[in-house]
This record gives sequence, C-alpha cells and structure tokens, in this order.
Amino acid sequence: MYIRKSSAFTLIELLVVIAIIAILAAILFPVFAKVREKARQTSCASNEKQIGLAIMQYVQDNDETFPIGESEPWSGLISAGAGAHWTNRVDPYMKSLAVFACPDDSKALHKDYYGASLSYSANGYLDPNYNSGFKLKGIMAIQGPDFNGWISNPSASLASVGRPADTILVAEKHADQTQAYYVNGSDWAGSNLLFMGSAVDGLPRNIWGELEIPDGTRAAADYPLGPNGAVSAKHTDRANFLFADGHVKSMRPTETNSNNSADPAVNASNNMWDATRS
Repeated sequence: MYIRKSSAFTLIELLVVIAIIAILAAILFPVFAKVREKARQTSCASNEKQIGLAIMQYVQDNDETFPIGESEPWSGLISAGAGAHWTNRVDPYMKSLAVFACPDDSKALHKDYYGASLSYSANGYLDPNYNSGFKLKGIMAIQGPDFNGWISNPSASLASVGRPADTILVAEKHADQTQAYYVNGSDWAGSNLLFMGSAVDGLPRNIWGELEIPDGTRAAADYPLGPNGAVSAKHTDRANFLFADGHVKSMRPTETNSNNSADPAVNASNNMWDATRS
C-alpha cells in the first residue's frame, strides 16, 4: 500500500529557517542603511555643487565679489520682497529651491519665522575680537542699519580669498536642528543663513551663538554638538563642505579647524573657515 509522505516543515526546521533569516537580516540591514545614507550624502553633495556654481555665476556678474550673507529685512529667506540675503541673490542662477534641502533634513524648506528654512549656511566667520570691529574673516557677512559701521566689510572679493581650495564657502546647518535649539531657548543655531563665529573674547557665547565654528578645544559636553559647533554631521558623523574654489568634500566637522589651543591665534592656518589666510 502506498503511503503519502508529509512535506510540511517540522517545528525545529521552521525555527532554524527563522533563525537563519534573522541572522541574515541583522547582517544586511546595517549594510542597506549605510547604502541609503551614502545615497543621501551624495545627493547632498550634488546640492552643494549646484549652490557653488550659482554663487560663482553671481560672483562673475558682480565684479568678482561674493554676495552679502544676510541683510535686513530679516524675514523671508527666499520669497518676494525678502531681504537681500545670499540665498536670494543666487536664487536666479538656480533651477529649483529643492537644491537648498538636504535629504537628511526633515524641516528643510518648511516655513518658520525666517521664511523658508534651509539645510545650508554660508561662511560668515567674524574675527572673535570685537575690538577689531568684527572684521570679516569668512566670505559673507551680515549687513543692515544696526550693523553698518560695526562689521567692517559685508563680503569678500574673489581675489581676497587667499586659499580658495582650502577655505569653506558653504556647509550643512540643518533646519531641523536650528529650529529645535531655537525652540529650546538656545542660541546654538545663531543665524539660519551664516556660520558667524567661534568664542568671542573668551566668552562662551552670545546671542549669535559664536561657538558655531568647530574647533578642537571643546569637549562634547560644552555645547549641544560639542566640537562640531553648529555643523550638522548626519552623514555617518560627517558633513559636506563646499569650498571657495567650487569643489565639495565630505569631512568630519572637527577636521575643518584642527586648532588644539584655546587661543584662536595658535594654529590659525588650520582653520578652514578663515579666508584671510595666505
């Protein structure tokens, strides 16, 4: 007599299969996550490259001078009648506002007090000694009736950038982080458009959040993001940086300013935010 054999899994066999699937998932999911994050990082780098091209076109059309970083009126970063911020000035050279949004920034292009929130801020680094008249050491500065005569120059010229391949022009400062810190009453974010400084005359920070520039002297507990300053490093602890010659590079924020002394004059040549280096 023919006896039909059962083809069903036994409980042990089923458990073995489930265990194998779980092991494979544990191995592969982190790989998939890294691949997805790498794709986002590449998309972000492409955004910065397009922003760089737009800025350079503006520079060529305006006597080889970089745009003013931020000016009054403050409201509306990219909108009709908004202040003449660097984003407004380079917008005509761009095809889409989506370029101003990093894929890892959940609040990019959402409306807030300033208008459209962006994922990228320009290098507006000021001399930390306010007795110097807040001399611009970065590339784009702040301007308006309250600042005229106080900040010595509103923007740099192409010729004045001593080391363009080694000087940061734009970096990531994500809207979701700047808004979160504003809501919590912190001034960490500073300007939504600019990285404006480091410590001023030894003070920990003021209303502009001077610890925006990364440096090698701060411990992680010193600030919400510690040594990274206000740079958003969401791409596996790295961020994309657009340099003044137009190239984009992924780096750890602390690599941009490897100063290992509390005195900003020490190892100043290592500060990639300082456009006045020769």
